[in-house]
Amino acid sequence: MNLEGQTFPGLYIRNLENQVSQLPLNTLHRDDYLIFILQISGESVLEIDFFKSILFQNCICCILPGSVHQLLSVNKPKGWLLAVNGDQIDERFRSILSEGNAGSPIPIDPDLASQLERILLVICQQNHVKTYKSLTVISHLVSAFAGILCSNTTVHIDANATDRNSSIAAQFKSLLRKHYRRQKSPSWYAGQLNLSTSYLNECIKSATGSTVSNWIQKEIVLEGKRLLAFSKNSTKEIAYDLGYNDPAYFNRLFLKLTGTRPAAFRNNYRK
Repeated sequence: MNLEGQTFPGLYIRNLENQVSQLPLNTLHRDDYLIFILQISGESVLEIDFFKSILFQNCICCILPGSVHQLLSVNKPKGWLLAVNGDQIDERFRSILSEGNAGSPIPIDPDLASQLERILLVICQQNHVKTYKSLTVISHLVSAFAGILCSNTTVHIDANATDRNSSIAAQFKSLLRKHYRRQKSPSWYAGQLNLSTSYLNECIKSATGSTVSNWIQKEIVLEGKRLLAFSKNSTKEIAYDLGYNDPAYFNRLFLKLTGTRPAAFRNNYRK
């Protein structure tokens, strides 16, 4: 999906009901954009980062930049697809969206669905005006869309986690998404957050149920899966890309977390 060639650079919007015949089925791809799918009625089945996601009446799905995804099937869908550059959305809202169950359908109240749909309709209308003022209006509408969505949906965290633990976990995961290729030591992340390694681990374990090391490993293996499924690079090239000078170590880590070797995962996934 190329957003730079659109009427409003960095934005793509589509009415699913009117353009269902143009939807590409079973085409695995990844984008550098934040994608929202608002399902008003009907059903859409997607695969997002190797998990099936079924969108039903009055729900919304958020696909994070870099996620591997494909549309598997549609059944009389009515709704909207909105793709935007992440920097068009307030950093606080981006953080909330990243902390939520990205890729999973989120049920929403019919009134909220109608409100979000009205905003998308206006964005679509303004997208055809092609004036400087319309670009400004669209920018504000995109921010309003994300803000209203975040204000009316709940981020799923452990009920026992304190606000401070949750805040630290959000900061850690934001750092992790940016640096996991080169920084794999829990102490590096602790240093960036001005915390001791033990205290960071305590906060992350309390907020998420997993240790810092587990989060680092899971992020690496997830990206490994994406590259194995989507790219043509060899397993060695993927290991190097993920920051491992020893591809055998990456193979062992992948096997440990997934129960299968990288080559076998690629072969099974591409059958």
